[in-house]
Amino acid sequence: MKKKVEVQKQDNQKILVDDWLEAIIYEPKSKLNKIFRSNSVSEWGKIELAKLLGGLGGSPIDCMRLRFSDNTWTTIPVNNERLDNTLAITGISTLQGTYNLVLCANSSDSDSEHYHNSINTSVPLDGVGTVTFVVRFVFSGLEPWFGGLVCASRLGGIGDTYDNPVDNLSTNLGYTVPCQSSLDGNSLIVYNEVPLTQGGTYTTFYTKSGYLNFSAIGTFRIIMFDNCEVYCRHTMIFE
Repeated sequence: MKKKVEVQKQDNQKILVDDWLEAIIYEPKSKLNKIFRSNSVSEWGKIELAKLLGGLGGSPIDCMRLRFSDNTWTTIPVNNERLDNTLAITGISTLQGTYNLVLCANSSDSDSEHYHNSINTSVPLDGVGTVTFVVRFVFSGLEPWFGGLVCASRLGGIGDTYDNPVDNLSTNLGYTVPCQSSLDGNSLIVYNEVPLTQGGTYTTFYTKSGYLNFSAIGTFRIIMFDNCEVYCRHTMIFE
């Protein structure tokens, strides 16, 4: 009978998600910048991000919903760009009025309560011109690994090298096994059902997005002998 060894990080991995908005108003012969700093990522948005990272579905951002001071709404398409661990979402509107709320959302989900974040604003567009909204999501807590870049690409649906879910688990010895994911609220739990059985001294375990290290779990000192199996369980909390 094989002996099972379970590795679980005692302090859950916390991934911090910050957001802020820059509104750039272009009117004839004038340009005005307004910056609104916020920390308004919704619980729904954090759950969708966890789903995207775990390969469990999820809704990337592909539009902005804008509310005016008279409580009317409009939806505009966006252009998404990843800058290292930051996702920049840009939308342009020409409609006159005072914009007082900006939501990032997914156009295929019409539920008014489903949005990734919400930022209160006060942006007037009184005459002929445009207003450009740039919302930035910044991911931290996963340095020096590639997790922040993966988060930005997954949330924005960028389609680049980093736009892959967490799908493998590896070790300092170079052994790799596929991993599964499950959700617990706004937390993503990553674990391996296929055991690690190779002998040697295990000190670090990595979650991987494709071939990139997403995060690291360590430091341990597990000496593997014959007839042993190692299972790893890693919980990531989005805050």
